[in-house]
Amino acid sequence: MQFKSIEDFVSQQLELLNLERDAEIAESRKLQETFSAKQLQEKGVCILNLVVQGLRSGLYGRTIVTFGSKMVGKELPSSNMSSGDIVGIFSNSSSSQLEKDQICSGIVSCVKSSTIEIALDSECENIDLNDNECYKLLQLANNVTYRRLKMGLNSLKNYQGPAATLMNTLFGEQQFSSANVSLPPILLGHDNDLVWFNKNLDRSQKEAVEFALKQREIAVVHGPPGTGKTTTVVEIILQTVKAGNRVLACAPSNVAVDNILEKLVSNSSVKAIRLGHPTRMQEAVQNRSLDAVLSNSEARSIVNDVRRDLDAQLKQIPKSKKRGPIFNEIKNLRKELRERETKAVKEVLSHANVILTTLTSATQDGPLKHLLPDHFDYVVIDECSQATESACWLALTRAPRVLLAGDHFQLPPTIISPEAARRGLGLTLMERIIQRREDGKSCVRMLTTQYRMHRDIMQWASDQLYHGKLEAHPSVASHLLMELPGVEDNEDTGIPLLLLDTAGCDFHESATSEEGSKANSGEAALVFLHVQRLVESGLPARDIAIVTPYNLQVELLRQMLSGKYPQLEIRSVDGFQGREKEAIILSLVRSNSTGQVGFVADVRRLNVACTRARRHLCLVTDSSTTSRATSGLVEYMEQHGEVRSAHQYLQEMDNVVVPEIGSRITGEAAKPRKVVAPSTITIDSNQTKQEKEEIAAKVKAMLTEWAASAECDASSIKEFPSTLTAYERLIVHQWAEEHGYQHRSVGENHKRRIQIYKSAVTIPQQAGEEIQPPDNEQSHAISFDASASVKNDADESLPKLVEKMELKESDVSSSKKKKNKKQNSASGLENQKVPTKDKHLKHVVPPLAVSEANDNSVKCDDCQKQVPKQNLALHRLRCTGAGPTEQAVKPKQKPAIKPLPSMISTDGKTKDLNRNEKDIDDVLSEFRKLDNVCNYSTCKTGISLMGQLCLFCQRRFCLSHHLPEIHGCGDAIRRQARSVTLKQGFVAPGSLPVKPKVIDTTKRAHLQRKLEKKLEDMSTQRAGKKEEKKKK
Repeated sequence: MQFKSIEDFVSQQLELLNLERDAEIAESRKLQETFSAKQLQEKGVCILNLVVQGLRSGLYGRTIVTFGSKMVGKELPSSNMSSGDIVGIFSNSSSSQLEKDQICSGIVSCVKSSTIEIALDSECENIDLNDNECYKLLQLANNVTYRRLKMGLNSLKNYQGPAATLMNTLFGEQQFSSANVSLPPILLGHDNDLVWFNKNLDRSQKEAVEFALKQREIAVVHGPPGTGKTTTVVEIILQTVKAGNRVLACAPSNVAVDNILEKLVSNSSVKAIRLGHPTRMQEAVQNRSLDAVLSNSEARSIVNDVRRDLDAQLKQIPKSKKRGPIFNEIKNLRKELRERETKAVKEVLSHANVILTTLTSATQDGPLKHLLPDHFDYVVIDECSQATESACWLALTRAPRVLLAGDHFQLPPTIISPEAARRGLGLTLMERIIQRREDGKSCVRMLTTQYRMHRDIMQWASDQLYHGKLEAHPSVASHLLMELPGVEDNEDTGIPLLLLDTAGCDFHESATSEEGSKANSGEAALVFLHVQRLVESGLPARDIAIVTPYNLQVELLRQMLSGKYPQLEIRSVDGFQGREKEAIILSLVRSNSTGQVGFVADVRRLNVACTRARRHLCLVTDSSTTSRATSGLVEYMEQHGEVRSAHQYLQEMDNVVVPEIGSRITGEAAKPRKVVAPSTITIDSNQTKQEKEEIAAKVKAMLTEWAASAECDASSIKEFPSTLTAYERLIVHQWAEEHGYQHRSVGENHKRRIQIYKSAVTIPQQAGEEIQPPDNEQSHAISFDASASVKNDADESLPKLVEKMELKESDVSSSKKKKNKKQNSASGLENQKVPTKDKHLKHVVPPLAVSEANDNSVKCDDCQKQVPKQNLALHRLRCTGAGPTEQAVKPKQKPAIKPLPSMISTDGKTKDLNRNEKDIDDVLSEFRKLDNVCNYSTCKTGISLMGQLCLFCQRRFCLSHHLPEIHGCGDAIRRQARSVTLKQGFVAPGSLPVKPKVIDTTKRAHLQRKLEKKLEDMSTQRAGKKEEKKKK
């Protein structure tokens, strides 16, 4: 977008800013009027249940109030509040969120995990905040930023300052000037080459530095994730200072400014000053803050004396009854403090050669007002792509040359108004320069070598956004988690990319209101399990971060994980830009039948989320709910990473306690739902008869091929992995029975697997296998696990998994593990179990003596079929519908379930019915009868008219047995009660002593006088009665 003139730009930007301001006010008002305080907290714009933890004075005498949770040590809920935001302070008991009902307002000074500091407005400094009351903070429309932006735009009209040529160039009134041919001699060495402060810069970084130093007006450094953009910017600043120039370094956020300063302070030749409150800064750079430098200046003793007197007066406010004199003294002290600090600030800033600040603080109403208009020679704006152009102009007018650094393919500035966004308010200065057809790209240099990510993590972003130009430095190109000290080499730490697909698991998203933030409890449970696996593998929790687009999901994950792993970081995508971790787990949350993904569809947001990972990226999402961007990412991870279905984790998820998301849940997850294990989930109904026949045909074809191969001999055992579905296990058992092979199930829970072998092989019993001791001629008697039901099918069939694994093996042939597998296969190591994740049939050859196959068989009494003796028990179980009682394994029951009435004989024993003789209509009829009887095992009360459904076991009971503690769900309701208590942060009313209510001092004095008068009247009455008695 190009503008006809500077006046055209100013008028358009002011109009768009007004639209944005109106939208911000309207949204704020709508939130305040339509949502409760609890809902506002879930949306990230309100924090409840706060108490005053401290009062102190800040720069220029401003009062700083520290708020914390009323529960000592508890972390504050996730919110959108950050330094510089305007907030209103309300009484926690007030039901109103309107600005007219607020106690006072202020600006967020610092946000920590358990506290938030507010700098009170000047008109609110005499407000008495009682430390015995609870308060709530509500984010308000930011009028300060709007006022500063408007003032900065108006100053561009008729501008005649040091940046006049730069301004004309940026608005197209003149072309970019040609670069200088050579660098200043002071920067060159004996060989006329640039002397580098950082000798480890790569080729693209050095080219960018030399290019920026030669440019006459503007240089743009495009730095994709991990390419060392800030390192390059710091080198340019150091070289500029060495040439005798003074630099103003800015960024849209405090974190970005601190990153520059942290790298600058290592060089002693730089006199750097950081504007802003020290508590907003990282601890490593707080000593370079203006406050810290002032405290070490010559005027510090006088200023500190005044500040001590001011703090002492502030502490007296809650204790004193006569506060008028105190407020007058505070007013005088503040005036004296401002005068002395102004003089000291002017002296400190004039001696600095680098001043760092946020863009919105680089205005004439801040500390920079003490400097001359032409004080700076060079302006640096880092993360320029995250700031609106109007914000950039607050700093651009202060110097004739500028360096812009950023990545316009990462998160853009946040724009609330759709109309303002459509008309170009979100278009950044960096984008506008690059889009100039004539000479825009001539002032841009892109960094191409990244030092953060494994090449597989990097490649998707490189191909999608950076035209495939990114290269991974050899030091990081193939690094994995398992290479870190103390980390095991396993299936989780040995892969850079992992996709946990929740498709078909019914893990729908949920929201607390129609427009509220969203969460996904199923994905949260998966994230919990993966974090647990990584930590158990030896990876410290501090090296893991969970990133998700929604605040409600952040809050849910923090409730589940922060207590167990305090060093684990859980943040939104917007809050994690510019950061990195060894392992990133990305939960996309969205899962619905309509395929809506919201702002997750923004490829720039996905770019930021994925490129935070160094060695391991785990994506948790529903592959059936995708946009163009997310589907491309899912396809890439399917081709280059490992894919696991959430079905593989369902049994482990049954032990994960997921807190309730909210009281007003809407969407497809609104109904109460429990994460269920494979033994209780039914997915087979989604498959058609034709699909089942295709699965059975493929499994049987593979088994037949194996039986005809040279691998199948009298000594071989074929073992299937635990990933087989119940239906596929049934096909394997049937095939083995039909072809005269022995078959058994070994292992427990999610590690359960099937083995088939020739009948004469002698195998010792393994832990967890369900077999009976051999009887004379029978080698093994087999009993089925209750979880191996035909109904308990999984979403991912065996043939589909084989196809995916084979595709992965062909695409990722360079993997170390797979090379080892190929070597093992080629060397003919037939006496070892070859571990592989890519093959479904594992070859196991135990070193045991074997004999020829036994062809003994018997005839079934029911169906007259010839079956092997060893499989007779299994055949009877399938043929008659009930196996021998000595082979039955009693499952754990909760609660007891009644058998069908038709299955009970007259003597009270269960009949052994043949399935072929039982009509399906009769079975359904029996179940309908059960629906009208209490499900408690010993109760026969009818519940057709009056009954109660248990939300935990989903069964109906009579009024005598409907309480969970009575019919067997006591543990479930206690677990729910604990989670509710932890989420709400307080115990139910009446269970603890009530804290006495604090009464206002004026009202207390009135009540005291009233009490004294009443006591005096009563005393007078008693005295009068005594005199009357004496007279009598």
